[in-house]
Amino acid sequence: MAEPTVCSFLTKVLCAHGGRMFLQDLRGHVELSEARLRDVLRQAGPDRFLLQEVEVCLLYNKGEALYGYCNLKDKCTKLHVCKSFVRGECRLQKCKRSHQLIHATSLELLQDQELEISSVVNFQIISTYKHMKLHKMLENKDNSASPAEHSQDLEKRGGHVAGAAEARPLVSGPAASAKKPRAGKP
Repeated sequence: MAEPTVCSFLTKVLCAHGGRMFLQDLRGHVELSEARLRDVLRQAGPDRFLLQEVEVCLLYNKGEALYGYCNLKDKCTKLHVCKSFVRGECRLQKCKRSHQLIHATSLELLQDQELEISSVVNFQIISTYKHMKLHKMLENKDNSASPAEHSQDLEKRGGHVAGAAEARPLVSGPAASAKKPRAGKP
């Protein structure tokens, strides 16, 4: 099969399997050696096929310590980056997890997975841009919504608004008069 035909066929197989497959499973659908299949995937480029998926360390993303709950620390074979950032979903303006893919340890892991540095840099730029855009959108939403609307919106999504409990009336019943009290009158 010609290269465009192979790429087209591989795309159809991958789409039929949710967009991702292990290399061994993919080999079961084509009559190519593993080396040849890797060549075809590399030649098509990272914008068409990502040869291997790099895992984000879930233990790093839990806990308070510098490395979260990951006991392997710098020896861990998974990325120590914010999993929400990589997905474009980190809502924390001052996140305690790393948002840097271009860090010595992360970069080494990504290169071991045969990812080009230029692809990593591009992904870092895109992820950083998405993070900034998300926070700008959240700021605009915060500024345009009344505090009550914002509180209700966060509660619907399961969020907690700091100070929201203090802002609620302590006693239910008719609202108190908005008039200022005058001296000498109760």
